[in-house]
Amino acid sequence: MTTKETNRPYIVVDIVDMGYSRVFIRCRNLGHSIATNIKITLDNTFIEQIKIAKVKESIESINNTAPFVLEPSGEKVWEVFLIPRKQLDFFHHVHGENAKYPFKGEYILKKDWKDNENIFKANVLECNLSYNGEYFENFEIDYNNLLDGISADKRLSNDLFSITMGISHIQDKLDGIKTAINGLDQDKKTHRD
Repeated sequence: MTTKETNRPYIVVDIVDMGYSRVFIRCRNLGHSIATNIKITLDNTFIEQIKIAKVKESIESINNTAPFVLEPSGEKVWEVFLIPRKQLDFFHHVHGENAKYPFKGEYILKKDWKDNENIFKANVLECNLSYNGEYFENFEIDYNNLLDGISADKRLSNDLFSITMGISHIQDKLDGIKTAINGLDQDKKTHRD
């Protein structure tokens, strides 16, 4: 291997869960030198299958991103969709198929998120990449190989936040029970008087 090859930039594109059921397409420079004029082109045939307008716009925005630069160990991410997990139900205090989750200014039904996820599970998104005017790569972005994009400290922070949300939810339930009991006590007191 030549010195040039050893010291070159090396760009990879993948799909990651960055926590709270938020999925991103991530571009990283794993090489030892700066990567310039990075351009990503995603397969339009795949994009056309997407039914949620905001998801389609998010993916198309990657194709429309101006060529950019990444330092070694640098990364650029684009949020592309949400995963309809119980965590979202809990976080937004919504349940069932009528649950709606906020995404880029719109509220989208849980069923639509499930349908969207099925499109990503059933297909591989083809990605063409060019950088530094001399490197050309092809990647398959496969949702079935979704990576965990959360650092250990971020995961701990997310876990603590989830615990806090759980305690808050329990407190809300206890407050409701307390109010109901107080109402019954007031009714009994009124009937005795």
